[in-house]
Amino acid sequence: MRVSKALNVREVGDGPDVLVLAHGFGWNQDVWRRYIDVFRSQFKVVTYDLACAPSADRAFFDMLRHREIDGYIEDLEQILLEIDCHRCHFVGHSVSGMIGLLASLRHPERFAKVITIGASACYLKDQDYHGGFDQEGILNMFDAITTDYRAWAESYAPGAVDQPREHEVTSDFLASLIAMRPDVTLATAQMILGADYRNAMVRVSVPTVILQTKLDPAVPLAAAMFLRDHIRGAQLQILDAVGHMPHLTSFELVRDALCQHLHPEAAGAGATG
Repeated sequence: MRVSKALNVREVGDGPDVLVLAHGFGWNQDVWRRYIDVFRSQFKVVTYDLACAPSADRAFFDMLRHREIDGYIEDLEQILLEIDCHRCHFVGHSVSGMIGLLASLRHPERFAKVITIGASACYLKDQDYHGGFDQEGILNMFDAITTDYRAWAESYAPGAVDQPREHEVTSDFLASLIAMRPDVTLATAQMILGADYRNAMVRVSVPTVILQTKLDPAVPLAAAMFLRDHIRGAQLQILDAVGHMPHLTSFELVRDALCQHLHPEAAGAGATG
């Protein structure tokens, strides 16, 4: 099965350069629909569903291969091959930020720039690092997913978005979570929250921009600062927004930040997009 078909790859735009927009846990590529109109005149914009997304081909998700981030990196590499993309700008929200950074270690020549939104190299606290979660909290989350999936989703969604249940983004996120298979959600959460990529960050050589809200319930500012301090030449921009989903809850802020960092000509388009 072609990866681009299983993961619903879409290509929109007439620009000479490729811009890949990759979504985070619990969502699908529809989160980028407003951004496609902003950037389609400057880039060929590529979006796709992660294998864990409810809209991806369910038969494609491999409980062994996608339990590790390497499976997602391989999917991205294969997509770039199938669409004949030799070099791209990559924007990744949350776990996709790590997918892009780690993919750039394998093939730095394929990435002109990586921009992360709310990404973390490690979610677990230790003595010298504030990752946002302690071991007990992570295990309790896994147990909640297994015990009563819907109740967990209804509790998790408002906290992650940092908006009430009635907010449009929260309700959309909840619906997307509920559409996921609980076993896929558990495997994906274990892959994300149990990983530690901190040692790999010093090897990232591509230009990197870290976008971070001033208060993210999943990724504390310390985690974003770690990325800035350990990725050579990385830029950290603190957005005047809260929550883990600023690309949805604070569209104008994220749009303008992306325009600033992606392409000089895009700044004018972003002002009216």
